[in-house]
Order: sequence, then C-alpha cells, then structure tokens
Amino acid sequence: MMPVNIIVLNGSSCSGKTTLARALQEVFSDPYLRLGVDIVHAMLPDRFRDWNNPNNEKMVKRALAGMHRSAATMADAGNYIILDTVLVNRAAILECAQALTLHRAFLIGVFCDENELQKRADARGEGLAEIALQQARHIHAHGHYDLKLNTTGKAPGIMAEQIKHMVESKIAPTAFDKLRAMQGNSI
Repeated sequence: MMPVNIIVLNGSSCSGKTTLARALQEVFSDPYLRLGVDIVHAMLPDRFRDWNNPNNEKMVKRALAGMHRSAATMADAGNYIILDTVLVNRAAILECAQALTLHRAFLIGVFCDENELQKRADARGEGLAEIALQQARHIHAHGHYDLKLNTTGKAPGIMAEQIKHMVESKIAPTAFDKLRAMQGNSI
C-alpha cells in the first residue's frame, strides 16, 4: 500500500490556512479530508468558545491534541488528510509530531503579513486580532518546515499547486523528523 499523505498547515488564526486547505482539496485528484481548528472550535460547548478567556486554554489544547491524533487514526484507515492547525508552543509541536510519526506528514508554515492579518481578523470579528497577532509572533519560532508560504496577496490555488507538486514529487518530508530529533532540546 502507498503511504498516506498528511498535509499539516500551521499558522496563526486568520493566516489563510482554511482557504488554502479548501484549495488543496480542489487541486488533488485523490480526496483529502480536511480537519481543522475551526471545526474543532465549533465542536466545543458555547462556554468554551471564547477565544479571549484564558480559562478555556486547557480545553482547547486538549481538543487540538485530539484532532492531531484523529488525523493519524483517519490516515491509518487509508484517508489522505489536510490538517489545519495552530501549533502555538513547543508542547503542541511535539505532540503533533509524535501523533503523526507513522505517516508521510508534510509540515507547511502558513504566514501572513501583520497588516493583512489584522485586516482579516477584524473582518472576522470575535476579537481575534490580538490573538492572531500574538500567535503569528511565536508560532513559527521552531523554524522547521517542509515549505513556507506567505498568503498575503497570493492566490490560494497557486499555493495549493506548489504543495501538490511537492507531495506528488515523492520528496520525503523532513520537518517533523527534525522536530522529533530536537525533542530533548529547546524548539
């Protein structure tokens, strides 16, 4: 059996991950299932959905860890996966890397210029601007990606084609391997 691909899109809120994930679903001939942070957020009880409430942080982290493990389980069943996530700290990065150990998982950094991020977050409402900007300043600190994309002013379909080319070229992904190797060190 051919290895199952998992494409992990890591970026701050409002960076364009979901738009890129949908574009990826369109460019691949094989069906890719999309799991995402917004989907998990919608699954939470209303009282845990407030992005600005620090008391909800533990529940959200648990839900995201479950999403990463669910992606691996779905891949175990032969499904191709696009995982739209926010790996905000060292623990989240390592947890995701460990969950996807047995799969051909590509880690894609999704970036966005701060002004555009602010504009997107303001348009979305929900008080996301401060959170999105804070995430953007820390989320990519580990520096290891198989591909980095800045979504500012770029067509999602073109970026999706770049990812498709990389995945279909049979290049072995290395970012998660590097992150797992650094587990004992600071990421």
